[in-house]
Amino acid sequence: MANITLHSDSQTSATSVSNIFIDEYMSDANGEFVKIYLYLLRQLNAPDAAFSISAMADKFEHTEKDIKRALSYWERMHLLRLEYDSSENLTGVCFLDTKRRPSENEDPMTVSTLLLLNILQPYPRKNLL
Repeated sequence: MANITLHSDSQTSATSVSNIFIDEYMSDANGEFVKIYLYLLRQLNAPDAAFSISAMADKFEHTEKDIKRALSYWERMHLLRLEYDSSENLTGVCFLDTKRRPSENEDPMTVSTLLLLNILQPYPRKNLL
């Protein structure tokens, strides 16, 4: 069979997804969690767009608890770091480097960060799963 070339004639922006995410993480994850992760990546290209847990819940017709569950899942997979203020309110989501999975004895917080995504509406940490 002949090789097929993928290309676009569009000048619009694109969202880049790590091959490691596709190869090592995507197949094990709940499909809804994958949608949330991809949407977060998309939001990195739209820093002026309003972003909140409730807006994501509305966009995907999920509950806020569903969104928080997805965020917690990706944090457990060491792809995100959820950031909180002194009152335990969620204030940011930091994408962690997907070059490699942290080893079992490595603190995932030492893995280099790609970018910080601020969340406009804080949510208490105790409400995340």
